[in-house]
Amino acid sequence: MRRRCLVVDSDLDVLMRINRREEAIIEDFFLPEGWQLNYASDKSADFILNKMIKFCDRESKRVRKE
Repeated sequence: MRRRCLVVDSDLDVLMRINRREEAIIEDFFLPEGWQLNYASDKSADFILNKMIKFCDRESKRVRKE
């Protein structure tokens, strides 16, 4: 099975439960098998996921201005 990771910058306190499918993402929708949520923050740039969040945040602001 192919595994996928989605990088998020929210819900840090429940990510482990969501990844174990013990808590729904929203309403009665659980994270599909083969997927995992990983936390990153744009406040740091010491890890590739943090750099990706920072880049996405910067680009989304630029696109919204256009």
